[in-house]
Amino acid sequence: MSNSTTSTHPNATPMQLTADHIESSNDNSPTLIELKEVNNKEEEEQTQQQETNFEDDNDVCSDSDSVYVQVATRKTQRLTLTSIKPQIDKFRIDRAQNSSPIASGNVAGNNLTTVKKPTTESIFTKTTAKTGKSGKSSLSSVTFRIPTCCGMIELNLVRVLSLLGMLLNIGAFIAIAVIVGNAFKLDAKKETNLLLLRTEFLTNYYKIDCIVKTACVTGDIQLVAEYNMLQPNASQQLLELKKNLPAESLKNLKLDFASPQYVGLNNLIMGYIAQGDLDSANSVRKSLSYLIMDGYTNILLNIVRTEIDKLSEEKQDYLRLFGAVNMSMVLFGVAISVPIVLLIFAIALSTDVASKRKLNKATGIMIMEAIASEKYNPIFKTFCEKESCLDYFTLLDNCHDYHELCDRAHDLRYSNHTYGNDHSELNSASSISEDKIHKEQFETIERNKYEVAFKIFSEFIDPNGETPIKTSKILQDRVKNVLDEFNVGSVLDDDLFDELEKQVCEMISEHFIKFKQQIKQKRRQINSKNKIEKVNK
Repeated sequence: MSNSTTSTHPNATPMQLTADHIESSNDNSPTLIELKEVNNKEEEEQTQQQETNFEDDNDVCSDSDSVYVQVATRKTQRLTLTSIKPQIDKFRIDRAQNSSPIASGNVAGNNLTTVKKPTTESIFTKTTAKTGKSGKSSLSSVTFRIPTCCGMIELNLVRVLSLLGMLLNIGAFIAIAVIVGNAFKLDAKKETNLLLLRTEFLTNYYKIDCIVKTACVTGDIQLVAEYNMLQPNASQQLLELKKNLPAESLKNLKLDFASPQYVGLNNLIMGYIAQGDLDSANSVRKSLSYLIMDGYTNILLNIVRTEIDKLSEEKQDYLRLFGAVNMSMVLFGVAISVPIVLLIFAIALSTDVASKRKLNKATGIMIMEAIASEKYNPIFKTFCEKESCLDYFTLLDNCHDYHELCDRAHDLRYSNHTYGNDHSELNSASSISEDKIHKEQFETIERNKYEVAFKIFSEFIDPNGETPIKTSKILQDRVKNVLDEFNVGSVLDDDLFDELEKQVCEMISEHFIKFKQQIKQKRRQINSKNKIEKVNK
């Protein structure tokens, strides 16, 4: 009884277990040492989960390929908000131009009425590289669908232009191939044969004529044998010439190619030479018939030469036509293909630039979401410190603080404007008091905005600052002039550092991608470790 009383008392010490108690206890019941080990293990697991805590799938770093909206954002220290009387001409509603705030409740003391803003879609709502259906479609995204027996074929403008250029080039190549093929059908072989036959026939003909003339003068009987050797070849070559000449060119020629009369006269002359009758041989050689036959032979040779010249001219004409057609096809192909290639290149370049712009924009918003996150801000800061880019993180963190102050100023304006419209007719005295309070609150916000803006300028924009970042001279002068002209009642622009923020996000984008991969790798390690522990249990 005393033991139970002592153990239940709030100030009592734990019951001391002896060896007898442990031995006498049930074997299946856990001992105090075992309970302590289990409790310590559970505490270590809870601590590890609190440190890493990467199990949320809807955070900004949950997926390396997708992007999410971070719902819980890090807030700067809450300041006492004050306001001024609404100045319609000074309302800057760039961040909430499409919103319709609704005031809920009354303003009491220094408390600010919370403005409800409609939920806006962000690029981080599980977006990918593909363009949404609601976005504006570019020329390259227009798709033509052609149903076929093999399925649906989808063609966009780039594919259609590529297909058109390919078909035109194929057509040009086929046309050139046809022209080149026809060039082989020219009578080039016939022209060559005629030239060779003409040359051989002329050689033998002049040799025979020289032998006949020499024999008629000298009466050498040995020339008869040489004549008998050359004459059959000459007759055969004459028949070959006839085969290669067109019939219409020979219809007016009185020459028997099978047994030419000049051959018979030459045979008669050489017969007189063999008999030693030079007078008869010379008379036959100087006869009118011999001269006529010799003239027919020369006419035949002229016909052959004319035919050769004709074939050569036809070939030259065809080659000129072939070159002109080829040049025309090449110019046509270039005139059609080059604009298509340039257009495809321009479309691809514009698409690439647009995709890069969207990627940079998405990465920039992810970086700002990570900086605004209570969960990832310290982790990302530690990572940037290891990567030697802590200055960039600090600058973006200050830009986030500046934007939060701008949002508070907008909330204060809208709440003041709504509250003034609802209660201006009820109590003018209380309205004047509330306007004074709001004016003080608004001036406090603008002073805080100025302090943050001056810190950003003095540390990062000013070339003589602590950690200056390379920026344009225009940006430096614009920010400097805005800060120099600031006084009581002035309102700093919301987009004062948007250009600098965009530039720094692009500079830190590679580090952020590496950071996301590291987070993903840690999550995988934790998941695998948890699975192993569950299996072991």
